[in-house]
Amino acid sequence: PLIPSAATNSNDTNNNTTDTHTHSPHTVCYLIITRGTKWVFVTFAFISILSLWICFGFYIYLFSNALSPITGTLRLEGLVSEVDIKRDDSGMVFIRSMDESDTLRAQGFAHAQDRLWQLEFQRRIASGTLSEIVGKGALDIDKEMRTLSIPSAAKYTWDHHLSNHTKALLTAYADGINAFIDQNHPLPLEFRLLGVKPNRYHPIDCIGWAKVMSLNLAGNMMSELERYRMKNIRKLSVERIEELMPPFQSRFPTVLSDRDLQNVTENVLEEERNTLSWESVMGERKKAAQLLQPTILESPTHIQSHREYSLFSLVCSQIHSDSFKLPFHRKSRGWAVGASNNWVVNGSHTHTGKPFLCNDPHLDLSAPGIWMTMSLQTKNDTVVGASFVGVPGIAIGRNNRIAWGVTNTGADVQDLYVMEESEKGKGTTYVYRGQEVAYQVRKEVIKIKGASDYHLNVRETVYGPVVTDNDVFDGYSHEPLALHWVSILPEVPDTTVEAFLNINRAGNWSSFLEASRMFTAPCQNMVYADVDGNIGYVMPGVIPIRVANHSGAWPVPGTGVFDWVSFIPFSALPRTFNPESGFIVSANNRVTPDSYPYHITSDWDAGSEGYRALRITDMIRNSRNHTMESMENIQKDYISYLARDFEPILDSIDTSKLSDDAKTTLFLLTFWNHETDAKKPEPSIFYYWFRELSKLAATELDKDFWSNPIYILSALTSSSSSPDPACVIPEESHNCQEYSRRALEKATKKLKHKNGRAESFSGTWPSWGVDIHEAHFNHLLLTGSVFGCLVDRKVAHGGDDSTVNVGTVDLDSFRQTHGPSYRQIIDLSNVTNSLFLTPIGASGNVVSHTYDEWLQSWSNGDYGITDIRSADSTYRLLPQKS
Repeated sequence: PLIPSAATNSNDTNNNTTDTHTHSPHTVCYLIITRGTKWVFVTFAFISILSLWICFGFYIYLFSNALSPITGTLRLEGLVSEVDIKRDDSGMVFIRSMDESDTLRAQGFAHAQDRLWQLEFQRRIASGTLSEIVGKGALDIDKEMRTLSIPSAAKYTWDHHLSNHTKALLTAYADGINAFIDQNHPLPLEFRLLGVKPNRYHPIDCIGWAKVMSLNLAGNMMSELERYRMKNIRKLSVERIEELMPPFQSRFPTVLSDRDLQNVTENVLEEERNTLSWESVMGERKKAAQLLQPTILESPTHIQSHREYSLFSLVCSQIHSDSFKLPFHRKSRGWAVGASNNWVVNGSHTHTGKPFLCNDPHLDLSAPGIWMTMSLQTKNDTVVGASFVGVPGIAIGRNNRIAWGVTNTGADVQDLYVMEESEKGKGTTYVYRGQEVAYQVRKEVIKIKGASDYHLNVRETVYGPVVTDNDVFDGYSHEPLALHWVSILPEVPDTTVEAFLNINRAGNWSSFLEASRMFTAPCQNMVYADVDGNIGYVMPGVIPIRVANHSGAWPVPGTGVFDWVSFIPFSALPRTFNPESGFIVSANNRVTPDSYPYHITSDWDAGSEGYRALRITDMIRNSRNHTMESMENIQKDYISYLARDFEPILDSIDTSKLSDDAKTTLFLLTFWNHETDAKKPEPSIFYYWFRELSKLAATELDKDFWSNPIYILSALTSSSSSPDPACVIPEESHNCQEYSRRALEKATKKLKHKNGRAESFSGTWPSWGVDIHEAHFNHLLLTGSVFGCLVDRKVAHGGDDSTVNVGTVDLDSFRQTHGPSYRQIIDLSNVTNSLFLTPIGASGNVVSHTYDEWLQSWSNGDYGITDIRSADSTYRLLPQKS
């Protein structure tokens, strides 16, 4: 309080009196604080208002006018006739034209309208130039792409392997993308943050991205590296490694039966067998070696230098290689991550008397998604389905007469060779067929935003590049390992892109087979159906024939002894047409029974894919009157046969040693129906337990988890007289059954106290898909930055790795980052009734309402049809005036 104080001073001389007011020390402090507070408040208010204006301006800069126009008219060079690009309110694209080339040109234009950043991002991954705009965070990715020579291999494919007609179509598609870029529309958020503009798209970029997808789906190299690490670094025996990585089990179904294989000839014509002999491979390699030089198809990068260290620094300072949602940077989990389902049933199993064909490829979930669902209509046909952004045509779908779907085969088309070096020539030469051969050194220069160029020296061998140099695949081997892979061999014609374009035009089984003949990699399980009621299956691709005692599962000496002999002729690849069973199922399970004469792979994905194939087969056999609804129910099925297999483990637990809480969780699991629905608590309990079980061999392997369920089941059911080595702890009375009990106790405790929220559950357990296991759609670039909250999406989702409606489980976080990337159910009695479902949304632009339009529908399993009559916007492309 202000304390008044007055003093009266007398002046004796003039008798004048003056009142002088003075302040006490308390008063002075108060006035100073009051005035100081006022200025602090004013300053704070000023800074706050200024910050708001800056944020508002920042928002306006990043987001205003960032949407590409979806209505309008444009005259386009190269068009033969008028083309309409129509969209409905959800962003579904319908293209109508009179000419195939015009259609693909318009498709490129439409892809650029909705996914311009994705196109730029993907082409830079494939060309190994992402660091040029992102910085050091992308260096590991660029090193991998350059080491594997994907840019050079893509160019070689363009120069030597494609027909002129296919080149013209790829060029038309790229021209459509570039036509949109040339319009100089406001750029999406990512370009503005990085301060760059899109480079022009080249047809070779289509091929490069196709090869990246081939790398994604060819997992044998990683399996070989893991086995090599186990043996040479962890010092495990071959027998123990085979226990930890068990083969496909005979209790699971194969795609084809012995009866199906009767249609595959074993007496292949000699000239076809020698079409791609090893001698022709090595001869062509010598001719091609000089052409496999660094190939960077770049126009000068558009960098806005005045912003180089502002927004760019803010984003890139937080980016590292693990931030990117890339398919080939994956952790080894003890069994493969890849998964997909497809099946086809003929009219004897349906209420329409015509086939149903279903497909749901399981890939990484990302924002935006890998696919765009589109309808491409010409005067002769309409092709509808999933298009790969960056590649022309429809990869999975139907036309007016046929339908097709794909799953990954997992064929072994990669081999690692251990290069033998003499002491004299160590690092410079290797021994091949008794001779010292010099490594050919390929020099690559990687430009890095904000840093000096990185100089990459890649040693090339007769097999291919050494992949263990330059820390590309470090931690696996102390010796040089060279990769031999069909997708980068210049002498193996890679006409995969051409195959898909030809499939789009096919009208019957014969033309479909002829189109699939051109498929190179990755090998796929292709199911087929047509309006005439036929169904079929073929597994196209280039698969090597190896010498005896070379399974392809392990790295082998690169001395010439284990060179490939030839390739499986197309006429001998697995196929069937109208099988007696009336249905065909593939879910990455083993394709052929033991009677098939050729070796496809040692690494059939036995961890989960056998479970899915078994469940689908069971559900198909449950009815002879299937409907579209029953097909939906199969795709959305959450029953976990993997969890069902662990029932005997639960039954063996000694309940007398369990705590009360653990007894409760055991009770819930015992009476659980194994449905991994998002709202159920039992899957949460099971997977907390499974995570503890996955630590069984972790110490042995120097990993956090080893989650191969076939190994875990085998170990936990091993006899007390011959227990699994990981269960044996000499200083304790410890066996595998005791390990299971302790794992349940630990899981119960951790789940109860999850994030310190034990009380918030009020005695109930957290639901699987809502509290524990959400599906995360992470942005291709920004998920590792402060902008991730603007662009990432997540939604509740159930399932596990073994369910038909797959919901992969990351045991570190329980997040799902891999799942159904697209769904289709094709009705061959009336193809316009077909159903489709794509996750997240059509647009890659975060400010568009179609960015995440389908996210909840994907989670709920709400399908839609493609009906051009629902389109309410049109962008018209017109030919140039003559």
